[in-house]
Amino acid sequence: MHYPIQYRRLISAEREEISRGLAQRETLSAIARRLGRTQSTIAREVNRNSGVSGYRAFSAGRRARERASSRRNGKSRLAHEERLRRYVIQKLRKHWCPERLSRACKRSILWI
Repeated sequence: MHYPIQYRRLISAEREEISRGLAQRETLSAIARRLGRTQSTIAREVNRNSGVSGYRAFSAGRRARERASSRRNGKSRLAHEERLRRYVIQKLRKHWCPERLSRACKRSILWI
């Protein structure tokens, strides 16, 4: 019988392990195996939460909490910024893929 994998958020201890592993120059796959996570989960975590000085567990946890908080509290920029919302709708109507749209928004003055 096949059971779906249940999504679990990374906890502080896992973020600390990621940070230590990166400091020891371990591969993402080695870190993932040790934590019982997929390599893509670790890569996504590192990419999303690395700052100027690299990946830091405390900062990564803070960033993750801020993103989760803004999702829960409905603080979407699209909900509050009419000009950005119109731009996104216009591009979606032209069948832009989300990745292309995201890159364009980040380069655009609308994102600042």
